[in-house]
Amino acid sequence: MNDFKFDITIVGGGASGIMAAISAKRNNPQMQIALIEGSFALGRKLLLSGAGRCNLTNINLSKNDYLSHYDSDNLTFVDKVFKKFDYQQINGFFKDLGIDLFEEKIKSQGKIFPVSESAKNIINILSEELNRLGVEVFLKTECVDIEHTGRNFLLTINKDGNKQFIDSTKIVLTTGGMSYPSIGIYGKGYGFAEKFGHKVFPCIPVAVPLLSKDRFCKNSAGIKVRAKLYSSINQVQVQDLHDDVLFTSYGLSGSGILRLSTRISKEFAQNKNSIVKIQINFLPDLSKEDFIKRIEAVEEERLWIMLLGLLPSKLVDNLLLDIKISKDIYIKELSIEQRKKILDILYDKTISVYGIKGWNEAEFTAGGVSMNEINPEKMESIYVKDLYFAGEILNVDGEIGGYNLSWAWSSGFVAGISCSR
Repeated sequence: MNDFKFDITIVGGGASGIMAAISAKRNNPQMQIALIEGSFALGRKLLLSGAGRCNLTNINLSKNDYLSHYDSDNLTFVDKVFKKFDYQQINGFFKDLGIDLFEEKIKSQGKIFPVSESAKNIINILSEELNRLGVEVFLKTECVDIEHTGRNFLLTINKDGNKQFIDSTKIVLTTGGMSYPSIGIYGKGYGFAEKFGHKVFPCIPVAVPLLSKDRFCKNSAGIKVRAKLYSSINQVQVQDLHDDVLFTSYGLSGSGILRLSTRISKEFAQNKNSIVKIQINFLPDLSKEDFIKRIEAVEEERLWIMLLGLLPSKLVDNLLLDIKISKDIYIKELSIEQRKKILDILYDKTISVYGIKGWNEAEFTAGGVSMNEINPEKMESIYVKDLYFAGEILNVDGEIGGYNLSWAWSSGFVAGISCSR
């Protein structure tokens, strides 16, 4: 005998699962809908978004240029989903819930945040909407198995240590990726997808810190600066951007490094012996020519003092240590070779990278369920009727900056509307 019976059961209480539940219940209030989450609370990964400030979406998606911000085995699919629930509709969804939004202007990256700058507030508001609509939420409930009976789905769940069963007409898998296993995310949905005949591409941690043996990183641990960053793979430059770099005891982190890391992660997944380097221009707003004029104007000054006007003192110390130039040297005493070394390290400091950090440090997952086996009009399996997918479980990964959450909202909405018809 089954313990519960629902019209729709959504497995996974992250962003896409919450959106699927809300959109489904709003579309068809008569349906009995359940949302199952293995953790003690909904949206735990959402709490980490934007360092807890909740980077909900990105204004660059308002240009309807979706393909340049995502990677997938079927980018046309991604475009179709966003055209069903686009940037303006994402904004409208949150504004209808009483959530005012703003664009962060500091880095000009188009990130959209709630004015409260609180992910916890967003989760509370979304949870209240689920409650208002009458969605039944199961917390601390693990979905152990899913069987397709030919007519319905039979879910085996572990709730409070007790094995129970749910009979459900339709299923939406929104179990997420594999990043942050420490908060209970471990990619169990991939096994369910494979069980129903779906291809799952290997999962790769992306938006992740990089590993380096360069002593400069360890000596500079804790220093964060805004710089022009370049990444190269096997001596070919693949990306450049202007953003933060954070030096750590193990290598490199910071928002700029996370943005560069996706291509690097995918490269190491294919060939762990690839040659990867990060080049850093510490003075992106000061040309080499202007820097030379600046030091020539203060020849009687100590080099160290002059550099303190441009960079943090600890970083200046480590840069000079790296090129073996004394803190006490005066600019007029610098040889031609030393002046070249100074320019090279300030404008082209190169860090060799040998790997990436693991899943607990990765923000997102690349890989997942093949998009070619999902109907983009409905987010429904082409193999099993009434089986739907949304969010990070699918083989879609976006740039950091609100793009992955945007995919969660859009795909969750389309899946919710489709399964409630």
